[in-house]
Amino acid sequence: MMQRLVDRILPDESAVRSGSIDDIRQTSESITTATLDETQIDRLLGPQNAPYSSSSDLTPGSSTWSVLETKEDTMTKQLYALFPSQADVDRITSLSQGTEWMATLFHSQADATAHKIEPSAQITVPQNPTHPTILARTLLRLAICMQHLGPYVDTKHFTSKIPVEQSMVHIISTVSSLVISNDDMIGSLEGLQCVILHGLWLMNAGNLRKAWLTFRRAISVAQLIGIGPGNITSATWDTLESHDRPRSSSVDKTWYIIVASDRYLSLFLGLRIDMRDDSFASEEATKDDSPEEKLEKFHTVISARIGERNLQDTNQAYATTQTIDYDLEAGAKRQGQGWWVNPSLTPCEVPQQMFDCIKRLMLQIHHHGLLIMLHLPYLLRDPAEDRYVYSRLTCIRSSREILPRFIAFRTTVESVYSCRHIDYSGSIAAMTLLLSYLVLGQDSTGRISVTDEQRDEDRRLVCRVKARMEEVALLNQDKLSQESAQIIGQLLPVLAADGGERISLATGADNDTVKLKIPYLGMVKVRVNSQRGLNTTHTASLSLGHEPGAGRSPLDMEELPDNMPIQFEPQNLGDHLDFPSLTAEANDWPFQGVDTNFWSLLHGGMAPEGEEPGLF
Repeated sequence: MMQRLVDRILPDESAVRSGSIDDIRQTSESITTATLDETQIDRLLGPQNAPYSSSSDLTPGSSTWSVLETKEDTMTKQLYALFPSQADVDRITSLSQGTEWMATLFHSQADATAHKIEPSAQITVPQNPTHPTILARTLLRLAICMQHLGPYVDTKHFTSKIPVEQSMVHIISTVSSLVISNDDMIGSLEGLQCVILHGLWLMNAGNLRKAWLTFRRAISVAQLIGIGPGNITSATWDTLESHDRPRSSSVDKTWYIIVASDRYLSLFLGLRIDMRDDSFASEEATKDDSPEEKLEKFHTVISARIGERNLQDTNQAYATTQTIDYDLEAGAKRQGQGWWVNPSLTPCEVPQQMFDCIKRLMLQIHHHGLLIMLHLPYLLRDPAEDRYVYSRLTCIRSSREILPRFIAFRTTVESVYSCRHIDYSGSIAAMTLLLSYLVLGQDSTGRISVTDEQRDEDRRLVCRVKARMEEVALLNQDKLSQESAQIIGQLLPVLAADGGERISLATGADNDTVKLKIPYLGMVKVRVNSQRGLNTTHTASLSLGHEPGAGRSPLDMEELPDNMPIQFEPQNLGDHLDFPSLTAEANDWPFQGVDTNFWSLLHGGMAPEGEEPGLF
């Protein structure tokens, strides 16, 4: 602690040795995009206004000033230099679909009702000396608004000639280097919120694994500054370190965002959910919440329970699945039947109305996505077993609910960096619906019947999803949408009619087998034209290749029966050298492991009764 105080008081050693103002400004000048001239910055940070200087008779041009200028002064200059002009900021916030989200992110609906939220478009370039974490938080909010700009946004009237995407990446990399990675800078509520905003930006960029690491760090920081289990009811603005004098943010909401993001990422990446604190969903904590806020928190609780279920043995997991399904059904009923109608996303003149419709649509998609994740392990279980029929029907029904909403969302919101999780949900729903047809025709219980009309309707729906993904991929040069569309195209023959109408495939050794190489899992073979029945109650035991460090190694795989529609071929640890690194970015690993977890859940559900599923 004393060393940190000394660092705040004493100048940087290099500045003392040089005694030159040019040396101190060198870093700032090397990264600036000339958004604020040097005179403005010096005037803002001069001794007469600067909270970090110790002498009132220094001038910015004196050599003594350069010696006494602190690290925070230098950092502040660098952050100020990242801001576009206020005119460009106003244009960005007026055009971005992320502006409303940023305005309400750290606030509850009760805050909005009490008018405790700033106007949504009010992102201003600070005109007074401001602490670096406040500047960083404002810059991150602006970067997320940039991220949400559609591909067709006209930027010809912007004063800056630097492309918006380039400015956004420059902001993120600089703030990450100066603030996010600096432990001394994030030990306050504003610093913690900077970490959260950075994690959300990474999620939208498709870098899910780095986002997961970021939110795990946020959990640790939150507890260190008094937010989290055991502290959430006592942590107030009076007891937390804060540099934001208006103090308008919600401590409780800040903690909830961390937990919700961590659980979402952990569930869809197949990683353990360690933080089991559910105090945010207690009756006391939700007494002022809107019905949508209560449902959102309920989903976060369910995510942890599904993650825990995935680690149980087969028999125990099935009982847990039934309990969770019952609770999800009860949670849905509390919203009322009318709430679940697919909301219209027709453009309107009131941004708040459109924002509310989009939020409802995303909540509906997430609800059905949780149902798929819950019942996915039982999708391909023996069709002759009556108890798995309900799980199969739930997967099919939820997939059919998600896909039209995906099309509506991505038609209205064309930027793939806006609410990226919708794309993963759309891909999972499409693959689930297609794979369900591998066993629908084998059902001997008589409880699942698929007419030709329903098959054709499902095929048209999936084709519309595929077409929309291809359009979005072209608009945004997006690899995830492109690869998702390709996988859907490979699996589409499952929905083709019998006989000559079947589509021959170009993949695999034979025309009726799709081969998918899944990182850190192995080769998945899907026999899309198989019409042979399943005459066994379960598949042979499989052991797949696992991620390094997971504590497991691939074993020999027993041969699957020839009549199984899906076969798994694990790869040896040496084959992992061909895979992207475990923290690879979206361009190198578009699915980020969501696909690995999807197929692992299917494989785990195909394990023999009474054995552990071995998902991860």
